[in-house]
Amino acid sequence: MTKLAPLLALLFAASAAADPMPAGRLSVVGGVRSGTGGLADELGLGYVLGIEAGYQPMGPLQRLGWGASWSTLFSWYGDGSARVADQLAMVEIDLGLRGRVALGARRRLLLHVGGGGALLRLNEPVVRDGDRNQVGPWASAGVEFLLVGFVCGVSLRYGTVLDGSGTIGLQLALGRGT
Repeated sequence: MTKLAPLLALLFAASAAADPMPAGRLSVVGGVRSGTGGLADELGLGYVLGIEAGYQPMGPLQRLGWGASWSTLFSWYGDGSARVADQLAMVEIDLGLRGRVALGARRRLLLHVGGGGALLRLNEPVVRDGDRNQVGPWASAGVEFLLVGFVCGVSLRYGTVLDGSGTIGLQLALGRGT
């Protein structure tokens, strides 16, 4: 039995090293958000739910990779944040680019940074001109890792709504890769 143990350890190590992060993923996202700048008092603290997808292919020996990401996020902000409705609600659809860096020999931990453009729709205007539709940039940074076959992620995300004011939040993602 002692002669078989090193062979089994080598076999399991080889299979674990051959299981890098998938190129594509579809995830459910949840988290908390807060307003920044001039919108800090207007928005307050809220929560976000949504879906996120991405395609970032990386070769077996590649440590750096680029790809595309897309998400649809629904945010709700606390009582008193809306003037007419009970809550201020926001829908955000975005598209962007994301860079990834694989860490470790097993490549199961990735750092990512990304950014792009977003379309926002609010149930009430938060800007002086009264427009409920906004277009602005977003940026995010975080980590992704494999956990029992699921792609898990933790990221910090900033989105501009108007003149440098916007939202910042912590998002958690759980999804499957392809």
